[in-house]
Amino acid sequence: MTCRRWPEYAPSVSILVRQVRELATRLPSGLRVATLLYLGIRLPVEVIAAGTLGMLPLGPGATGVPFTEGPSWLKVFLRWDSGWYVSIIQKGYTWADCTVPQVRCAQASISFLPGYPSLVRAGMWTGLSLPTVSFILTHGALLLGIWGVSEFVRLKRGDEPEAQRAAISMLVFPSAFFLSAGYAESLFMAAGTWGLVWLYQGRLLPAACALAFGALTRSQGMLLLGAVCVVLLARREWKVLALIGGVGSLAVGGFLLWQHQSFGDALAFVHARRGWGVFDLSPAESVLRYWRRTVSGELGWVGWLDFASIGALLMSGLLAWRRLGPIEGLFCLLVLAAPLSSGQVWGMTRIVLCAFPMFLLLGQLTVRPTVARLLFSSGFAWLMVSAVRFVNGHFAD
Repeated sequence: MTCRRWPEYAPSVSILVRQVRELATRLPSGLRVATLLYLGIRLPVEVIAAGTLGMLPLGPGATGVPFTEGPSWLKVFLRWDSGWYVSIIQKGYTWADCTVPQVRCAQASISFLPGYPSLVRAGMWTGLSLPTVSFILTHGALLLGIWGVSEFVRLKRGDEPEAQRAAISMLVFPSAFFLSAGYAESLFMAAGTWGLVWLYQGRLLPAACALAFGALTRSQGMLLLGAVCVVLLARREWKVLALIGGVGSLAVGGFLLWQHQSFGDALAFVHARRGWGVFDLSPAESVLRYWRRTVSGELGWVGWLDFASIGALLMSGLLAWRRLGPIEGLFCLLVLAAPLSSGQVWGMTRIVLCAFPMFLLLGQLTVRPTVARLLFSSGFAWLMVSAVRFVNGHFAD
């Protein structure tokens, strides 16, 4: 029995290529560009990082995730806090009474909002494994997020090169590998960017639904929803405020009511942060202690990155207010103020990732090729290191 030669396959391959091209031409131009950026920048990082599994001794971020069925190569995207989401998907939420002041309670999964695990659980009804659904969901959301950031710039500035630079800035941001992992960041990025795009386009119902879903995905989504409502109130846009605020209130209020009925604590997701040491000290004392640990070298480069993220959020808030609008500026400032109000500094490198107006500003600031090459190359190098560390279960910020 002989193998068929390439000339025999050529017609079929040509037909397939033609069909793919025809399908691509039917896609919106923004989605085509987003897909090319994803395939050209993010996918190689993921493939290379996944291939390094085992080159480093597995760290605690890999060994602490509950067992799941599914392809092993997809499990490399489930690390650290992904374990909490896996636990929620498999067993539901856990709760601990964290309402007693100054008393450290047990860590509980109620601290993580339901948007991401609910969609993964729904996707598993198709028979796909948890890692497979998580990968499809997070990467589909990442693609929508790239498109959303680009569309936002096109809408606000009408500048195609700037839109692409903003999207690239998001993809090569040092902590941006979390957008590919089993986390809720990419889902919030998609909901937040498109929520504002639709709001500015006057498509109010889709905007309200996207902003409400973002509020159930990350706590920063509640801040974005609040910033939109505050600005609408100041502008006295009552009809828009009624729709956006009404849909958002139903979503967030329903979650609070569920917590009250389930655990007797409507703010259980906030109080649960005490299990991670938040609220143990006054905000000023917590920040000062973190600063001392950073200066002494106890935290290494992680502490300095967290404080650098604080500066980036502050500058983003001030610049976004001036260059983009009050909603974007207020949102960035709220993203900074919310953790600092409880004294939280750790994890700011992930929190800053949610302040997506920062990437729009980077699209403006990288107009000079020299600056763009410097920031993109250094960001990509740091991203690559973080991705390898993350895949092998080591702390990556």
